[in-house]
Amino acid sequence: MPAVNPGADGFVGKVADLTGPGLTDRFGMVCTDLGASVRAADGNLVSVFGDTFSGSRVGTGDWRSPVILIGTGDATHPIRYQRAGGADHGYARQLWHYRHRPNAGLLRRGISTVIPSDLLRVGDTLFLHAIVNRGFGNVAWTEIRRSDDDGVSWQSLGGRARFPAGLHDGHAQCWSWDYDPSDGWVYVVSTGFQRDKGLILRRVRPEHIGDRARYWRWAGGEWCPASGDSRQPDPAADVITPTGETWGELSLRRLDCGAWVLGGFLSSSYALGYRTLRCLTADLTRVPVQR
Repeated sequence: MPAVNPGADGFVGKVADLTGPGLTDRFGMVCTDLGASVRAADGNLVSVFGDTFSGSRVGTGDWRSPVILIGTGDATHPIRYQRAGGADHGYARQLWHYRHRPNAGLLRRGISTVIPSDLLRVGDTLFLHAIVNRGFGNVAWTEIRRSDDDGVSWQSLGGRARFPAGLHDGHAQCWSWDYDPSDGWVYVVSTGFQRDKGLILRRVRPEHIGDRARYWRWAGGEWCPASGDSRQPDPAADVITPTGETWGELSLRRLDCGAWVLGGFLSSSYALGYRTLRCLTADLTRVPVQR
């Protein structure tokens, strides 16, 4: 798809290619899936991508996911990647080892692919939430990894940072999150990975990100703590989006002014949709989606 030149006012459309031939093929990234970005503590832009191939078509060449690219740029300056995450700066290698098994869903074992949800920065630390799949849309679990070197290397946070696929009736699979320095909470919006569900809202203190029992859910118009008892799962969080509205890949970002931008792929309309909110617990039926 060719890029278009932005107009002075009211422009909606593609601005530029970020990946592909002539841009990221030197990292073995000719074809790639959706990505998410965050500004690291060192000022660089860190971007994570899903299914990535070194061949000229999806499914050909070296298949990796997730991978990291690190570079510079923002909304007003061209984004250019200078290096890959991992030990090999010149090649975007998979962040941790597993073997891609395309038929894992049929075999009920193995992993077909691991798709990144979103990146989060709190202080000098980056966090990555990832979706482990056994066949497309068949989520086995999700998990969180951590980087203390601006996205170069990533470490697992362990079993407490592994979230069951059925958590909150399957609404806690695909995440987006951001930190609010004004109150010290990390806010998480999430939905299922099948693009057939609404959104739920949770929050957690940064020091408890790696403990699934320390997440609070928004339900009944108030914040409810988790019980911490894995034998007695907590009630599901409330769906915060209007009836009939379903979502896929998400984006939640806090602006410097304190407002929030919440949106992503609005699957019920097969379009990108966004809301700008002063408060994440606002009644979303009263806030129209911008498409």
